[in-house]
Amino acid sequence: MRASGHIASGLILGLFVAALSSAGAEAGERLRGWIGNTGVTAGLGVNVHFPPGRPHDFERISKLGFRIIRTDLLWASVERQQGAYDWGRIDRLLSAMEAHGLKPLLILAYSNPLYAAREAGRSSSPSLAFAAPQHGEPRIAFMRFVAAAAQRYRGKVAWEIWNEPDHNFGNPVNLHSFIDFAGEACRTLRHHDPDAVVMGPAASGFLWWFLDDFVRADAGACFDAVSVHPYRDRSPEDVLEDWGRLHGSLRRITEGQGRTLPERVNSEWGFSSMGGEWSRERQAAYVSRLWLLDRMAGVPMSIIYDWWDDGPDPAEKEASFGIVDHHGRPKPLHAALSNLIGALEGFSYLGRIQVSQPQAYLLLFRQVDGMTQRIVAWHTGGATEDIALPVIPCSASDDGSGCGPLPAGIRLRLDAAPQVFQVTAQGLRHLEGVP
Repeated sequence: MRASGHIASGLILGLFVAALSSAGAEAGERLRGWIGNTGVTAGLGVNVHFPPGRPHDFERISKLGFRIIRTDLLWASVERQQGAYDWGRIDRLLSAMEAHGLKPLLILAYSNPLYAAREAGRSSSPSLAFAAPQHGEPRIAFMRFVAAAAQRYRGKVAWEIWNEPDHNFGNPVNLHSFIDFAGEACRTLRHHDPDAVVMGPAASGFLWWFLDDFVRADAGACFDAVSVHPYRDRSPEDVLEDWGRLHGSLRRITEGQGRTLPERVNSEWGFSSMGGEWSRERQAAYVSRLWLLDRMAGVPMSIIYDWWDDGPDPAEKEASFGIVDHHGRPKPLHAALSNLIGALEGFSYLGRIQVSQPQAYLLLFRQVDGMTQRIVAWHTGGATEDIALPVIPCSASDDGSGCGPLPAGIRLRLDAAPQVFQVTAQGLRHLEGVP
């Protein structure tokens, strides 16, 4: 791919400003402090659930540019005798993460057969096999587990309470019960690890009433962030509307309670490469775009699902979300992320360049500790398109205001895969190695 014509870099510098929106200044300082302020890739992570023998992949994950690992801290794996906790496996995982500069986000989940009955008719997966600890001795025992985990890993990890309760908390699912349960778990964490980063509810989509009620119940501001898994079987761009709606809802609720606005977090999202129209090339394009869309929406953390394919059948949807296949071989997504993360390491997002074609996304980034600027661009129309740059004004506030027109006659040839262009004194230069 190439750029024809040139954009004067001095004009670009004059047209764009670094401010995004007021949302960032009001949001959870604790989460952003944990992520760090080294640019848009600082909050980028990947979900893992390794079988025995796979932790060596942490070196590959770190080299790819990820900074956060999200993984399960399964109650049933830690407490296999009542009152006795075996932390050996998670200790080894955390040591391996630390050795490669990776920050752990641990999911406190699920039930435990020592305290809960087997759920008839459900699968044997950890999230579904046994009754959720909604009340009584199972709930008391879960909170003891939370307290023990917080004491052991104080100051070393960030926490997420449960995972997709809208699928598995109760039979039938009882989300009102979960909201009360999650609040108690968060307060238990805070008692033993006051400065910890805590997020929830890890909803499996934008279930609006549930997210609103979850935030209303957290009037004491225990949670630093509201975590969502924005899955969809279509292109990812309409997540911008969902993140915007969630931001508005959080603002209305928290202003009424007189408290700080929590962050919004994508704690799990990916696309399967199960074949047919859902090819590995489409997976590479969509996943590369999804975390850039998060940054456009002011969402500072994105956890990509998944590191590796869960099974050997490439046509099985749920087993084909990996960046590498079941044997550890890189899929096209691996190269796409490597190039894109490498190109944007140490860069912050400034805003979207407005052009006449709404299906064209041109995002401007600037070096955190310098003046170098880069543009990431793609097109959602399903075919390669020549994009005139620009026809209408551009803006770093994404509202089309405060920016004069760019020179006429500049065209970019774009398709579904994000491309990276360097802004130079002579104009735009396509960065080699970036699809």
